[in-house]
Amino acid sequence: MASIEPSYDGPEAESIQQQSLNRWRAALSNAKTASQYRVSPSDLRGLLSRIPSFLDHIPNECKVIQGYSTWRNTDKCTLVAKQERPRRICLSHCYPVICKVSQSKNFQQWEKSLNNGLALMALGWAYILSASLAERQGLTLQYQTTADSSGPYTKQLQLEYATCHERTWWKSLISQGAGWKIVGRGSPWGLSIKDLNLEVVGQVDQSSSPPTAKQAASYLGRLCFAFDLGNQSSAGLAAAMSLPLHSAQKLWGSAQIELPALAMNLAAKTPKKQKFLPPEFQLISYYMTLSLSEWAIGPTLWSVFWEPQITCNFAGAWLGPIAAVLEPVLSNNDLELLAKVFSFTRAAPLWVGIALCGPSAITNCILPYLTKMFDYPFTLPSIDAAAWTGIPQSFLDDYYMDPCHDGTISRADVWRLRHDCHSEYEESAFLFTLPHGWSPFGRMKAEDVELEIRDHIHCSHHWEYAYWTWQPGSSTDTGFCKRDGTENCPVRTTELDIDRRDYGNLINYQVSKFATMSMFRWCSTQVERGFGGTIVERFRGHDNSRALSDKGIPDDFGYAGIENWLSTVADQSVESKTNSDETSTRHLEDESMGLTWDE
Repeated sequence: MASIEPSYDGPEAESIQQQSLNRWRAALSNAKTASQYRVSPSDLRGLLSRIPSFLDHIPNECKVIQGYSTWRNTDKCTLVAKQERPRRICLSHCYPVICKVSQSKNFQQWEKSLNNGLALMALGWAYILSASLAERQGLTLQYQTTADSSGPYTKQLQLEYATCHERTWWKSLISQGAGWKIVGRGSPWGLSIKDLNLEVVGQVDQSSSPPTAKQAASYLGRLCFAFDLGNQSSAGLAAAMSLPLHSAQKLWGSAQIELPALAMNLAAKTPKKQKFLPPEFQLISYYMTLSLSEWAIGPTLWSVFWEPQITCNFAGAWLGPIAAVLEPVLSNNDLELLAKVFSFTRAAPLWVGIALCGPSAITNCILPYLTKMFDYPFTLPSIDAAAWTGIPQSFLDDYYMDPCHDGTISRADVWRLRHDCHSEYEESAFLFTLPHGWSPFGRMKAEDVELEIRDHIHCSHHWEYAYWTWQPGSSTDTGFCKRDGTENCPVRTTELDIDRRDYGNLINYQVSKFATMSMFRWCSTQVERGFGGTIVERFRGHDNSRALSDKGIPDDFGYAGIENWLSTVADQSVESKTNSDETSTRHLEDESMGLTWDE
């Protein structure tokens, strides 16, 4: 039977390229004239579609918890429910994030506000998140006196309205080094301050106890009101929420962020009430869950680059124009403009938080992903993250299935069935989702579908997220609400004169080919007749080269987890791999994500 060749070019690729270019050129044009950021309290709340509330009580000895999602099928089918694999959440981190003042022009002024307190908001929320976690575990916070806490300083923070305890708290946040800590534990939002060049004026009491999360939130709300900072509180929370993700990018040592320099040009006014809780604090339990789930917040960020209806063989046609538009922005380190470019997406508040933290490993991953389809542990699409936020990241997030007709079924539906019915297979590969969200192209004959799922090809599966189960224990949570968040903002393109000739041919064929290979390598054990050998070789039976997959795959896909896992199979990998060092390394990376290579 003749091979089936995927198409990477042609009129459809040209059309997709033009659509992508239109959207992202328009987004850039709109960003250059925008005066506001999409990071209000309501924008942040829009991320909480079905996110579970963080546990109220956690044993103090726990440094890791986990949970899993349960889904229900509303179709009349024997497959009535399914569970996704457990996902881990780390409650501590050994190294605090190093924080210093940015020297760039990014975010020197926030919208129309004359005062810029973004750094204070980020530092304050980092403490509030940490204090809330400590309270849930029965742990204690304490102030620390650092050796470098004396001046000289060129900037002062006048808090005439504040109490002594209030000033003490703010001083601890901006002191050199770590001004506070959770006793016996490293906080996931821990910070070590370097060169903020700021002094809190007035009496302090270093012997006093640190405030509770609620008290600290009140202090933050009072300062926000006193200096008329507006939605800088929401922006600071978005930045603080990104700290665990920054830390996860470092195998050893501390990640580093750069926050905008403080600029308080107008004197503070006195708050009319002592308790001034910011609206975001009422939802702190939900923001904690999202922030601590790097495997959820990462792919939610990366969802801005994915587009439904684009098949894997045209991924390069979609991503090529995005790379062309964003490359000058990233090369110029214009992260303020980058945050505005993403304003039309529902993930915009998270990108504002990333941008506020300055150049980082996260922003450095954007162009390699767009131009070479490099995949990183934190960018892997997550079905749970899509359900939590209401932001799809993959064709697997289309919860409806079209039944087989005319003797054929779409490959996308077959791929979904393989994941949904992963327990029917001898191997566990289909338990894990694909490294990219692009759907497989075309349809396949029903007779070529493997027996494990053939009983379901005539079904109309409709999956609905039911609830999240926390472990340890078995408490369940249906999530923040049973509605999706706000939709993407429409991007106006009609008034733009967009000429593709300015860019030339932007289709990245290598990206399209790699995305297609990754898609079909995921199920290389089940390639249909006439298709084996076209994209990837069909795997037949077990051999030593497959031994790595039998060892299991780390749950968190984190760098440290992958390193530890690889060390347990190093001896066997040496025996089974005879390729070059470069090829062997790539094999290990792919197999750690459930992919397999056939030479």
